[in-house]
Amino acid sequence: MLAGRTSNVARHYAGGSASYEVTPLLKLMGYAVLNLDDHSRVLWPAMTYSVISNLDLSAGLQHFSGEARTEY
Repeated sequence: MLAGRTSNVARHYAGGSASYEVTPLLKLMGYAVLNLDDHSRVLWPAMTYSVISNLDLSAGLQHFSGEARTEY
């Protein structure tokens, strides 16, 4: 991309997300995106904890997977 060319940009994706409130203070979330052209994917589990009113602490991981020279 630094050379001004676009590479590995697909046109067809599928994605989704889900969340579950474990307690009023703790929420678990998950996100997924699949590149339908090269079958690479990213999975993103996360959690949010409400420390005090108007202050949330969030943590998560991003897992990218796919064959060599694919988008993810």
